[in-house]
Amino acid sequence: MKYSIRQPDNEEIAGNMLPQCGACFSQCKTNSTTKIKCSADGLTRRLGLGKTEQGLVLLCSPDKDDVNSSKVFRSRMSAYVTILSHVMTVRTDMAAAFNQQMKRLLHNLTSLNAHCIQEIFDLVSQDTLTKNISQQLKTVQNVLKASPQKAARTILRIAKNNLAMKSEFVAMRYLEDASPHPQLRVHQIQKVVLNVLHAFFQDFTDHSVRVYVNDSPFTVLLDYDTFHVALYHVFDNATKYIMPNSELIVSFEAKDGRVKVVLDMLSLPISPQELARLGEEGFSGSLAIRLQLAGHGLGMFRTKRLLTVNRGLLNVQPNISPSKVIKHNGITYEYNRFVFSLLESTREGRIG
Repeated sequence: MKYSIRQPDNEEIAGNMLPQCGACFSQCKTNSTTKIKCSADGLTRRLGLGKTEQGLVLLCSPDKDDVNSSKVFRSRMSAYVTILSHVMTVRTDMAAAFNQQMKRLLHNLTSLNAHCIQEIFDLVSQDTLTKNISQQLKTVQNVLKASPQKAARTILRIAKNNLAMKSEFVAMRYLEDASPHPQLRVHQIQKVVLNVLHAFFQDFTDHSVRVYVNDSPFTVLLDYDTFHVALYHVFDNATKYIMPNSELIVSFEAKDGRVKVVLDMLSLPISPQELARLGEEGFSGSLAIRLQLAGHGLGMFRTKRLLTVNRGLLNVQPNISPSKVIKHNGITYEYNRFVFSLLESTREGRIG
């Protein structure tokens, strides 16, 4: 069955017609049918054109019932015409959803790229670089020698921004794929955690947060890129919501074929109502919003979705030690625990 669904202006929105099909349909009158000998495959076909205010439907069928009975073919065409308005609505809704995702992606990537450029020009001003173009390399070398600590901080911030860009691409690729195909391979979990955490050490240092990562011999099965992004969002949230001058403790434990990555910290309170909505797209906690710390509410949403890709789970345990509730600069902080549960690996291997 060849078909083409078009808008009133004749723009096709769905179809599988061949380019040469247009010649046949030019002979077809509106809301009528005719039989033809197809020049492409040599089959006898019945074709027809249905038209309403919503658009046009072009059908071309080699089915024997359609070819032998214009009544059967008209019934089929009538069904297509009937759902035409619904197809238009679905198309509009899908386009709006896709455009929203693309706008968000472009906005985030543009912002991150601007941050990278700003970091570079904060270290070496653009005017300095353009004064003597032939001496740019020497100019940068002199700045690095004169301000090594500032240069090191700049490199770390650029690395973090590039890691954030990677997370945007990975999230887009997997979250928009109806049937993602992760590559679950063996990884040493402590090393994976440190690979993500290094990008945030400067942020934690700026807040006088001491980070402790326990030793771990455990290996897990995970898709590195997607888990990397899931963990990225959790650490990114931690830098925003953790209490200044406190500790972040990362520990590991293995039980019943799974490895747990446990993050303990004093951070903003999580109410029962907010706990139930963690992972909901666009949701941010009320206190985070009031303190102007919330982003787009995508971090936990992406984390939970990408953990599913890794056959993993995230268990958030708020206020596990009520005696440790503390106020800092008028803001209440509670002892919260975030637990990643992953498949343990006891041998080298992979799951495609």
